[in-house]
Amino acid sequence: MPKWWLTFTEIISGITFIAYKHPTAYEKIYGNLIILIIVIFLGFAIWDIAIQTAEPLILKFVQPNKQNIAKNSLNELRVNGVYLLAICGGVGLYLFFISLFKYYLKPE
Repeated sequence: MPKWWLTFTEIISGITFIAYKHPTAYEKIYGNLIILIIVIFLGFAIWDIAIQTAEPLILKFVQPNKQNIAKNSLNELRVNGVYLLAICGGVGLYLFFISLFKYYLKPE
């Protein structure tokens, strides 16, 4: 399993623990977490747009017989927008869902 996946899982677990055990504290950081997700989404979207925009400019300086290799290399740097939207949207929905803990987990 990749190291980034373990780190992601640890972060999500920690946020879930805070939302479950300390709902008022989570309520204070919820807005910042949503802003962070939006910034990450926009950062990766800008990265992808930059790669798309730079591709024809970069290929002008590559020898014709090596342009296929350069295109493949640039495609490796791109971010799939569908996956990006699904991941950021899913994390945003999850953060919203756990923000509702305070309503569903009230002590009786």
